[in-house]
Amino acid sequence: MHKTLILKAFKKAEADRILLGDKKPSLTNKAEDIADYVSQETGFVLGERSYRDYRKDAEALKISESDINIKQHKVVCGLLKYLEFDNYEEFKKINEATINNNPNFKVKKKTSSKFDIKHKITLGILCSLIIIFFSFKYLNTQRWMSWENDHYIETNFDPENYELGNLKLYNPDRIDNFRKIIPNCDTQFYTETGNTNVWYGKNETGVLEYFTALGKHPTTGKTLKEITDYMIKKHICAKY
Repeated sequence: MHKTLILKAFKKAEADRILLGDKKPSLTNKAEDIADYVSQETGFVLGERSYRDYRKDAEALKISESDINIKQHKVVCGLLKYLEFDNYEEFKKINEATINNNPNFKVKKKTSSKFDIKHKITLGILCSLIIIFFSFKYLNTQRWMSWENDHYIETNFDPENYELGNLKLYNPDRIDNFRKIIPNCDTQFYTETGNTNVWYGKNETGVLEYFTALGKHPTTGKTLKEITDYMIKKHICAKY
């Protein structure tokens, strides 16, 4: 069922972006949305390219009995949560109950009459109006945040900033725990149990910047990397 899981996740990502006004969301943008959600919910960072590869493998399978294998357990858990399922058994039970679980299954089209075409056009217009209405309602009730100097702040929705990619869905964990810092020799790079406290990535000009949590660089969108002893000695504290 991993094939169905990844395909449904991409379908949801596409629907969410369309709801937000992105009429033709790219495959990369959809994969980034999924990767962001899973990393924030599970703490496991997997690049958007890997999600695209999983989707490619899933779409390549035409036999309903075939499946792909998502090796990372946390990714499976994150995708289930993304699709609002409590566990894998619930997802499997619901999807096995469908008549046709093969996304590549195609039904032979029949010729439409003029009457059918007119009704389809009317239905299409009504659907568009409904989407516009709920999009407007969603955009104005959803909470948003933007990056300011060294941290995220809650902000109002602004169409121009949204188009520029400056707005992100409100995330209290990002607000409370994600900060850009300037580390030095006194910085606690690891916890007492050996977990990472600092992540790094380059900004638009190629300068290294450091942050207090995993995730993506707030301005470039690239996945941050865990700090290492090598990076500390080379770029922060030579005597570390």
